[in-house]
Amino acid sequence: MIIPQALHTVKTGDYLTVLARDYNVSVDGIKQANGLKTDSTKLGQTLIITAFIQSNQSLPTAPKPEAQPSSYIAASGDSLSVIAKRMIRL
Repeated sequence: MIIPQALHTVKTGDYLTVLARDYNVSVDGIKQANGLKTDSTKLGQTLIITAFIQSNQSLPTAPKPEAQPSSYIAASGDSLSVIAKRMIRL
């Protein structure tokens, strides 16, 4: 399975070998994803950089969003366990 990983616009000094190393993919993978017959690219050309997933590998997942900090003003009689239970419900 081929998964699009990134789009890259070719700049001066960009070679397929360098892009393959930077994106941790193969030169052949970049060529295949973009229908390239040679290692030549043109300035300004947009290349699809792909990740190849074997059928026994799981698909990459999006990172879990970080919990947003929240605040609580302690009241008389509050304990850590009471505050924790209230914060979990938020």
